[in-house]
Amino acid sequence: MESSDRNILITGGLGYIGSHTVVHFAENRGYSRIIIVDDLSNSSIEVYDKIHQILCDTSIEIIFEEVDCANFNQMDDKVFSKYDIHEIIHFAGSKDVNESFSLPLLYYENNVMSTINLLKLVDKYKGTCKAFIVSSTAAVYSDQEFTEESETEPTNPYSRSKLMIEQILKDYSRCNNRIFCISFRYFNPVGAHPSGMIGENPGKPTNIMPVLQEVATQKRDHIDIYGADYDTEDGTCERDYIHVIDVSNAHLCAMKYISNLTTFKKDENFETINISTGKPTSVLELIRVFEEATGKTLPYKMSDRREGDKAFSKGSTDKAKRLLNFEPKYSLKEACQHSWKWIKGQLEGYSKIDKAVKS
Repeated sequence: MESSDRNILITGGLGYIGSHTVVHFAENRGYSRIIIVDDLSNSSIEVYDKIHQILCDTSIEIIFEEVDCANFNQMDDKVFSKYDIHEIIHFAGSKDVNESFSLPLLYYENNVMSTINLLKLVDKYKGTCKAFIVSSTAAVYSDQEFTEESETEPTNPYSRSKLMIEQILKDYSRCNNRIFCISFRYFNPVGAHPSGMIGENPGKPTNIMPVLQEVATQKRDHIDIYGADYDTEDGTCERDYIHVIDVSNAHLCAMKYISNLTTFKKDENFETINISTGKPTSVLELIRVFEEATGKTLPYKMSDRREGDKAFSKGSTDKAKRLLNFEPKYSLKEACQHSWKWIKGQLEGYSKIDKAVKS
């Protein structure tokens, strides 16, 4: 993409997926300005510095505004009234499944209200924003191989908030032909930037990869595997893992797709799309690949199943390939290698964070 007079807003842009997406968009030079919004509740200003170190001599202006997306007036005063926003990628929000059970209102406020605020601001400043991509989750599905038409069955406040957002975007799109909206249902993003300079903050593990990292760095003794009697090849849960750089690239492919559309038709300007590899990996296989990638031995113990864990998760890649011409490029081994490079250089991760987990 050649440089152009386009501004993109990336909320949660100092978080895990957000920071990698900022770098990926800047490297592809399709924008004159990238505006990052983040309230730093689960990120650090250090990430902003790391982004600039990775990019070195980029000609793209990268701006940071410390704002809470759930605060309409802040978003208006510090972002929309200052910059022409042509495209939005909305990562900001709470994402800890377990925490969502004890703090459901926080999750609905952070996730649903922040999205509504952005859409209201898009309406207020009519005519500039043409694309809106929101991060959703495969947790909206039940327990099977999923296409975008599969039955949804969210089982916790976090995933229910994401499904609510999808319905809001669908309804919004029906009465608005000025903007194209996409909800990306991520499966299991893993990995880190190949430079090792940015990655997933390991301070509060909410998935298995940070746990593997903690065992590899001797911060914990072993990995607990919850359930060895599932109806899978080796009895442990299977998940569809995708490199975070591939996830970032999916957003770039989506923006290219939207920019090539000549008109937006009501009822045809909203899509839900899986971001996955279509290749499930068991817990035991993930441990083996991580050991191979790092040269470390990871002790583990079998435990009873955890309530709510699904045996199997795999996303269809057909729609992403057909609409966006998107295909993952990185292997699981590369994701493990990049994660290990990141964690070795940043053993404490970013600044320690104990607040509600946000993307």
